[in-house]
Amino acid sequence: DLYQQAEILYRQERDNLGLANTLQSQGDLFRRLGKTDKAEDLYQQAEALFRQERDYLGLANTLQSRGILCMLEESKENAADLFRFALSCYESEQVPYGIAVTCALLSVVLAESESHSDEAAAFAQRAKTIAESMPSGMKESILSLLEP
Repeated sequence: DLYQQAEILYRQERDNLGLANTLQSQGDLFRRLGKTDKAEDLYQQAEALFRQERDYLGLANTLQSRGILCMLEESKENAADLFRFALSCYESEQVPYGIAVTCALLSVVLAESESHSDEAAAFAQRAKTIAESMPSGMKESILSLLEP
């Protein structure tokens, strides 16, 4: 498989960022296939490499993917924690699309908790505000996360 070939190559070349991106992509694939344990393992490996390399955008993307995995597993509190950390990484890297998507995801997770409904609304509003400045495809993908 191509992912395994890439993984071997990046390990041989000691290219931690290439390896981390490959592991994160594999995690996304396994998440979509419903193989959540394998996805989580790959995400954790990628997260460790992104931290080691101080690649905060890669870290943010991996944390966001882990948060989505937690949402699918009905672990809303863990999802919220991961999304909050991803949001801080996206903010430090100044990535508006990542900020908006993560705010939208946080609003969805927090909306299910009565004690966090105001916070959920604030995240939803922030996502909408950022989305308005985005090209139409990006805007639509952000807003679609906020639809019931």
